[in-house]
Amino acid sequence: MKIIMSAIMVLFCYCTISAQEGKSTSTFEKFVSETGSLTIIEYYNLPEIIAYTGELQTWILIAKSPEEKSYFYRISGGSQYNNKTVTITEKDLVEIIRALAIIIKHSKNIKTNSDFLVSRFTTEVGFQVGFNYVKNGIQWFMKLDGNGIGDTIILNDEDQIRWSLDRAKKKIDDLKALQN
Repeated sequence: MKIIMSAIMVLFCYCTISAQEGKSTSTFEKFVSETGSLTIIEYYNLPEIIAYTGELQTWILIAKSPEEKSYFYRISGGSQYNNKTVTITEKDLVEIIRALAIIIKHSKNIKTNSDFLVSRFTTEVGFQVGFNYVKNGIQWFMKLDGNGIGDTIILNDEDQIRWSLDRAKKKIDDLKALQN
């Protein structure tokens, strides 16, 4: 009986560790979770993004430790019962802005006979931005967490997405200029 219980415990520990290893950790989570280190996080509010499901709160975060300083763009929102948050590194924000410009250009020149088309950009942490195309039009979206269900935010048009991303980048640039 002791052998069976020991085997179950070892198997349980192995499964738990394997599950944790498979879970991706964002740069922000890595930055703020170092044990034994002092971390200061500053929050700067940005205007909300208006979506079909409601308003999304947005911030710029500056995470500081004695060794480094990093800038992040955080978006939080969803529905009353399913709130999601994504924290995007400054580097990823620049990549998303570049990719969105290409996606917007693509949306203006769609040539397809397909019944459904998806054009999107996905970051390492699972954030997605893009559009779905069906014969009756385009639906723009942001997906805050690539692993969840019901975390897709539907927006009126691409201008909401572009405006929010550009505003976030400008705020980071302004904050950097003030702190130098």
